[in-house]
Order: sequence, then structure tokens, then C-alpha cells
Amino acid sequence: MRSARAGIVAALAALAVVSPPLRAQDFALPGATPPGSAAALLEDALPRAEPGVAVTAGTIAWYGVPGLVTRALAIDLGRGTWRASCGVSQTGEPGLGWTTVGIGAGAAGRDWGAAGRVLARRDRTAAFAARVAPGEGGLEAGAGAWLVIGGGCTMWASAPSLALTGAAPPLARALEAGVRWSSPGLALWLAHRSAPAGYGGASFAAGACAGTGPARVWLSAHDAPFAGTFGVSVTRAPVAVSAAVESHPWLPPLTRLALTLADRAP
Repeated sequence: MRSARAGIVAALAALAVVSPPLRAQDFALPGATPPGSAAALLEDALPRAEPGVAVTAGTIAWYGVPGLVTRALAIDLGRGTWRASCGVSQTGEPGLGWTTVGIGAGAAGRDWGAAGRVLARRDRTAAFAARVAPGEGGLEAGAGAWLVIGGGCTMWASAPSLALTGAAPPLARALEAGVRWSSPGLALWLAHRSAPAGYGGASFAAGACAGTGPARVWLSAHDAPFAGTFGVSVTRAPVAVSAAVESHPWLPPLTRLALTLADRAP
């Protein structure tokens, strides 16, 4: 266990000093606190602590833009300390959107986790076209890690696009590093998002989550530009339903929905 924890610390330190251009949000389903979104291994290369099987389906409506809706399906698998995930995501209409297939793998325990992920993305040039023309597809790969450092605190770093080839992903993302404090019924978190090369400045994000029994409610906000998110989740094993609405200073809200069926048996 000491060697595993030392490896996570080294991975966090390495990720914290790397700042490549990071892009895309194909599996950005709602989550109460980082690094615990419904498909975090595929979206952020952050594995969940719990073993077992979880199947998640969700949608993202991007700021009310007609025809720009993401539909995603992710399957998480875990036994002992190993974790794996695979999924497919489709955004937009044929001729305007893209399709993404992702896989991720890593390891995690109660107090640590580290993983890598690879996404293959292609433009939706036709409804069911199988051939990918030059410039219509691309690959990205990255890694992430989290570690419980004591006192109810967890730190994480996510660099999901350390390597890119082919067509550039659709959205710019920053390297994210943060810390979360949690106690029964309450969690608080703060994150720093580095500036992607050529895409503006760095930003900060913060949030709080409260819950009792099967229900949780959370609020979060970030700057550059300033926006806030309100979310709620309800769990009645083995089913969990989550929803979140994110404001925007100039556009209609962004909405996220997810339905998860989970077997958390070791």
C-alpha cells in the first residue's frame, strides 16, 4: 500500500506541472463532487473507488443550441483494485456533430486511484457512414489520479488529453487539479483549471454538496466566464438518477441528465 500511495503522489505531482491543450467533453455527465461524475473514468481518467459494475446512460443539452445534444452510454467494471470502463457518445446531428468511442483502465482502492483513457472521435458526416475521411477523425489519450490525504481531504489531478493525433477535439479543456473535503452529509471542493494553449486564461471552480439518506443536492461555480451549477441526485439501490443545470452569462442553460444502474459488490 505504501508503494501504491507513493506512486499516486508522484503521478499527481507530474500531472500538476503539465499543461497541454485539453479538449472535449463527450462523457461529462452530472456528478455531485469531483472526481465522482457518472462516467469520470472516460471523461477525466479518474477511476471510482468502489468495485462492481455500473451502467450509466445520460444526455447533455449544450446551451439550447438546436441539434447539439450529447447522448452517452458508459459501462464501468471493477474487481479488487482494477478498474475499467468503455462507452460510446454521440453529439449533434449528421453533418454537424461527432461520434466518440472511449476505453479506460486503471486501479483504485479506498484511499487512492489512478487511470488512463483513450478516445477515438470522428465527424458525423452521414447518419451511418463507416468510413472516416482524412481530417474527420482523431485520437486523444490522457491520465488522472486521486489520493486521500487525511482529515477527510482528497486531492486529484486530471489531464485527459496528454496526447492528441488527427483532427482536433471540439472543445478546449484545461488541466484540472483540486482538493475536496468531505464529512457525513457535507462535502466542499476547490479546483484550479490551467489555461489551454491559445484559449484564454486559467480559472477556478468551487462547490458544495449536502445530502441525507438517498438524496443529495449540490451547488458549484466557476469563473472565466462566471457561471453556476445546481444539481440533485436520488439513489434507491441499485438505481441512481442525477440532473444538473449550469448557467451561462450569455446563452441558455446547459442541462445534464444521467441514469445509473449499479452493482457495488466487491
